[in-house]
Amino acid sequence: MKAVYSNRPQSSALLSDSTSNTLNQTLAVWCSQIAQWLSPRLSEPRVYQHRDRAGQVYWSGFDPNTGSSIRWVSEAEIRIWLEQRYR
Repeated sequence: MKAVYSNRPQSSALLSDSTSNTLNQTLAVWCSQIAQWLSPRLSEPRVYQHRDRAGQVYWSGFDPNTGSSIRWVSEAEIRIWLEQRYR
């Protein structure tokens, strides 16, 4: 059997334990702040505007809180759908 040798010390670490812990804590705080910033935005309804070939405008929407959706409706119908969300 042939032995394999490396010039790298096996016990060396890229970062010291204290630096690694500080980096981990900073990353955890940063991820938490992003999640807090995104969470209300992810629960808001999404509304999309579409146009057919003739240029007629239609609307679609999705409510992530309820899972309900509406497709290819008029502006008045999408407004009613959004208002019913807050009743």
